[in-house]
Amino acid sequence: MSPLLLVALPAALAAEPVSIEVEEGPRVAVRVRAAGAPVLVPACRGVVWERFDADANRYEPITTRPCGPLSPGLTLDKEGTRFELDLDVPTAQVVRAIVVFGEGCELGQPFPLARCRTVKAVDGPTLTVRASAEP
Repeated sequence: MSPLLLVALPAALAAEPVSIEVEEGPRVAVRVRAAGAPVLVPACRGVVWERFDADANRYEPITTRPCGPLSPGLTLDKEGTRFELDLDVPTAQVVRAIVVFGEGCELGQPFPLARCRTVKAVDGPTLTVRASAEP
């Protein structure tokens, strides 16, 4: 690797506004962190899980519970927040988390009312979910 590339690489990585990291635990989970200034994530559906459909060769959303009443968005900082796949799957599957977040938002407001400067989505890494054990 050239010295120029080594100097440019950290600057490119710092440009990403959020990171999505796999977390160990009894359930499939990711930790989403803000790289710099805090970002706002919708309280419901800020992190959406998708499963890979091998037959269709694409990711498809995983059906989850409906959202409740409008509530303040979640503020993510450098410590981040853990998000779990709260669904038992009957067969082994490949999944990923998609994070929707806003930058330059009025923190403490519901996401649709937070007047975010920009709204973006970032795909997380792929994870393999093992099948649920039969009772």
